[in-house]
Amino acid sequence: MADYVTLFSTAIPYANESQRDWLLKTLAADEICEYEDQPAERHIWVYAENHGDPDVLADLIATFQREFQLTTPWILTWAHSCNRPVLDSFSGGALCVYRGTIHHCIPELLIQEHLKSQGWEAPKPPTQAENTA
Repeated sequence: MADYVTLFSTAIPYANESQRDWLLKTLAADEICEYEDQPAERHIWVYAENHGDPDVLADLIATFQREFQLTTPWILTWAHSCNRPVLDSFSGGALCVYRGTIHHCIPELLIQEHLKSQGWEAPKPPTQAENTA
């Protein structure tokens, strides 16, 4: 059986102790991902080595931005991987949280939009049965 993982590593900057305390308290309560406070850099390093959930982390950041009226965009990229080659098991994505609103970027959709804008037809991915034939 294949083991699937979602990986990410980024920083959540904070401007003051109130923001830092809110982030640490929320991260501890929700167990969203692993994290380490980096006070010298004034950010919290968040990361997932196995099973991170980018959407849950984005929700936390959106709430954080609304709570403290923050206007600096925050970006997260991630990778979906697998311990062995399985059809369509490798991918990833990105999102931006800006003023408390989450904006997703899905690579496959970007490529499909580009192909369509060029007047090209997007190839249909093979099914598992076609891949093993």
